[in-house]
This record gives sequence, C-alpha cells and structure tokens, in this order.
Amino acid sequence: DIHRQLMQGIPVAVSIRGSLEGAPKAYEDGHLLVVVGWDAEKKSVICHDPAFDNHHQVLKYYPIKSFIRAWECSRRLAYWVD
Repeated sequence: DIHRQLMQGIPVAVSIRGSLEGAPKAYEDGHLLVVVGWDAEKKSVICHDPAFDNHHQVLKYYPIKSFIRAWECSRRLAYWVD
C-alpha cells in the first residue's frame, strides 16, 4: 500500500518502534517518519526523519530490512491522505 501511494506522489507517515539502522537513536517509545520514496538500487526507504538535530540530515535512506522490522513493531501503522 505504501508503494502504491508513493507511485501516486503521496507521501506516507508511518509509525516505527525500536532500532532503525542509520537513525540517530533507538525509538523505544515509537516515532513517526514520513516516507517519500524508494531507492530500488540501494534497497532503501527514503524518509524524512524529524529526530535529527540538523535539518540537512532529515532526509534519510533507511535499509528496507531495518525499516520493515521497526515498522512491524508498530503493527505497520501508516497514515495517508486519500
């Protein structure tokens, strides 16, 4: 469903929980990211992660396996405009 929304140009807010490779910290209490794309070559989910201190670091490429693991800990909760 996320991929379908992205292909329509609609970003998706997702809830994640736990550790996420490349994140500034573990999100044990949960955290919201905005998924804005997919990089098939890098096998990474492209996200805006507001947890970074510097706005130049907000755009992150998270490895798909790490992203899925953290997303599943939040029961794959997602929000999008339809």
